Amino acid sequence: MIKTKTLKNGIFTNKNFHSKNKFIDELSYEIYVIQLPYLNMVEKNSLENDQYKNKLYALLKIFDQRYVLQNNEHRLRLARKIFPKSLDRVLKRLQTADIDNPLLEKQMSAKMLIKNFEGKR
Repeated sequence: MIKTKTLKNGIFTNKNFHSKNKFIDELSYEIYVIQLPYLNMVEKNSLENDQYKNKLYALLKIFDQRYVLQNNEHRLRLARKIFPKSLDRVLKRLQTADIDNPLLEKQMSAKMLIKNFEGKR
């Protein structure tokens, strides 16, 4: 996760980023950019003694793409027992949203098909 202004600063590393990133460098306002693929690079010792960072890291882990189901790339495996109790409400809401929208996966697949079809024109 990166906080931007004119300075790019790693939330978990507390280090400034000097490398170029076209998307981040062209932002003209303060924003938090969450790069989920890099979540597994967070060093556990950077979370020590920082309750805020621990909670933030646990919340972001919910969306870790390494937990996609093998037979369905649109779904994430959410084993509630591995997340802190403080995230039970978030996990229940995500599961409820999934149950309340049984056609969501079909809609996502249709959008992907349309996007692929338009890209081939």
